[in-house]
Amino acid sequence: MSWASTTRKRLAESHRHNGTFLNTLGVAQYRVGKHQDAVETLTRSDKLNAARFKISYPADIAFIAMAHHQLGHSDEAHEYLNQLRKLAKTGGGSQTASHRPSSAKPNY
Repeated sequence: MSWASTTRKRLAESHRHNGTFLNTLGVAQYRVGKHQDAVETLTRSDKLNAARFKISYPADIAFIAMAHHQLGHSDEAHEYLNQLRKLAKTGGGSQTASHRPSSAKPNY
């Protein structure tokens, strides 16, 4: 196992209850083509972030939708896209971002 892989696994384990960290990890997994891992990580991130902020974080939902699309899961991708549209209509993105301290915002 490479140093990077070992380090990533240790960080993921130590931050498994940190939705912001999991969001960043999930986005990275998506960007390197690990779409199934991204779905799993971002789903955990969404559960934690939604519990903390009382609303889903749009980036979690967007990347889950895109990862499902890349995996060929059309129904799931559309379901998350519809959820993202509802968040946009209700102002979910701005409300969530305003509740996050600037140091907690995902960096991407």
